[in-house]
Amino acid sequence: MSRHLIERGLAPMSGIDEALAGLEAAAFFGVRFANPLSPIHPVPPFDDQARAALSEWDAKQILADGGVLVPDGLVTDRPGEVAADIGFPVALKIVGALHKSDTGGVMLYLESVEDVVAATGVMPPSDSYLVEQMIPGGVAELLVGVRRHDGLGWLLTIGAGGELTELANDTAHLLLPADAPFIRRALESLSVAALLNGYRGRPTIDLQFVVDAIDKICRVALEHERFDTVEVNPLVVTPEGAVAVDALIVSRHG
Repeated sequence: MSRHLIERGLAPMSGIDEALAGLEAAAFFGVRFANPLSPIHPVPPFDDQARAALSEWDAKQILADGGVLVPDGLVTDRPGEVAADIGFPVALKIVGALHKSDTGGVMLYLESVEDVVAATGVMPPSDSYLVEQMIPGGVAELLVGVRRHDGLGWLLTIGAGGELTELANDTAHLLLPADAPFIRRALESLSVAALLNGYRGRPTIDLQFVVDAIDKICRVALEHERFDTVEVNPLVVTPEGAVAVDALIVSRHG
């Protein structure tokens, strides 16, 4: 019977599990056929060159130039004045240190000039500070990381961001370039995606603008041949947009 069906172009199914697997494969083929991937071009290896991380401010300016939303902010040695101009609440960060949160170099939700001045007194010494507006209404925080692998290309990692990055094993990976339907599929595979779909009374988020933000971050990496890593963590998703609240870019030079 199976051979008889196959000869007539029909796929025989032995049970509901096999039928569902076949339908899933057919649906995937349909998406692939309608949205063929851009060709993957292997990345030639760099020589052994030094790597350096850009400042968070510089990384965010590059992302902003690529169309990624970033908080309103400024690097200054007068954080109280700048905070008053930006409007409260603000975030205050020391400049020039990686892993600032682990060393007390970040203070959030400062509500007045007095709070900002007091914060500078308990933070590690710094010649300048990054003052930024806080992003209200966050529905979810995502990790979006793009890392260069010599001889292979760029690997995109999407996952739970913020404090959940190290606590939750919730990531998906794609080789780049990857078209929007595949970025969306990776995003929807995450447990944290439930937060974007009205979980427990949260606003339902239009996933397309989240996918668009991830795609723009990927393009920043692909369009700068010296970059080794482009990472946003967290990408704060609100009903109005997805904002790169913290960013890291590592560049090779030599």
